[in-house]
Amino acid sequence: MPVSPVIVVEDDPFTRLIPLVLDPSASEERRAAFADFMSTDEPDFAGWCARVRKNAATLYPGVGLLETTNVSVGRGTDTPFELVGAPWIQGDKLADALNQRALPGVRFVPVRFTPNASVFKNEQCGGVNVIVTDRGRFSPLLTGIEMALALRKLYPNDWKVDSYLRLLVNADTLERVKRGESAQEIVASWNTGLQEFRKARSEILLY
Repeated sequence: MPVSPVIVVEDDPFTRLIPLVLDPSASEERRAAFADFMSTDEPDFAGWCARVRKNAATLYPGVGLLETTNVSVGRGTDTPFELVGAPWIQGDKLADALNQRALPGVRFVPVRFTPNASVFKNEQCGGVNVIVTDRGRFSPLLTGIEMALALRKLYPNDWKVDSYLRLLVNADTLERVKRGESAQEIVASWNTGLQEFRKARSEILLY
């Protein structure tokens, strides 16, 4: 299995929140600053931090890429990034399509949920609960790409695929998703760039 590249987006606050959420020793000043920043979407920031410690860091690299599109990724619920849905999604249909892919370390359960913040605030959404069953085998980026492909195939007129580019930051991958290439082909397409990055990095590593 090809190694997936790590994608870091400067303007996405959640990439900066992850170390804060997972590190109990983070200073109160940093927590207070981010609590103020997040107050619109997450008024109970301390409680939100406690809830997301379990799975958010694992799921975010894949599921998080979807949140600039017109789907809810569970913000405004007790399980952010464990839920993906929209008013126009049939949960059982999406769950069935994803489970048929037999992705390692994860399964999908149809759900209905109503976020109290962020995308589709106070609107009932159909969707899936993303359940990690084996962290050692789970591949967040492969899973995220499979979810994008399923949304594209099942809801071509509803899902705003072009908005996927904002956090994906890879026009070639977006076009491959639009064409319906397999997730394995898409992940493999990253190898040349990944090897070039590793070579460039090796020349400047100090140890």
